[in-house]
Amino acid sequence: LKKATDQSSLGEVHALIENNLETTREAWRHQLATTLSKFTVTQFGLLMADLTEGRKRMGGGLIKQLLRAFLQHIVQTDQMKSNAALRRELSRYINDFRRQNAALHSLWTRLEKQSDPEELGRAAARHVDMRRLREAVVRQAGSGAN
Repeated sequence: LKKATDQSSLGEVHALIENNLETTREAWRHQLATTLSKFTVTQFGLLMADLTEGRKRMGGGLIKQLLRAFLQHIVQTDQMKSNAALRRELSRYINDFRRQNAALHSLWTRLEKQSDPEELGRAAARHVDMRRLREAVVRQAGSGAN
């Protein structure tokens, strides 16, 4: 369409597109392949840079950071196994955490039951039954006192 500036009617533009359909498809395929190839090469280049070089202030590439974290984990695990006082302290923290987790789970369960319509209905029925029983006891006590 860029090349054809002398077409002024819709019919002429339609005929131009129809007559050059295969040429247009081939040009589009070539552009797509070239653009996709450039994009892929750029993305792999960026990925390689992130894995190997990375940002210097962040400690190098991702592979280097992963290796450093793994080695740090090994050293910390060895220190924990060889230090009995540290093991006891961590065990105490873990037990406290488990206890708090159980308490939170219990609270969550009670809150879930409060919003359960069936549980609310049972609680309301118990309340009404207790109220009627209390009123009956008061009436009997009042009639027995006379």
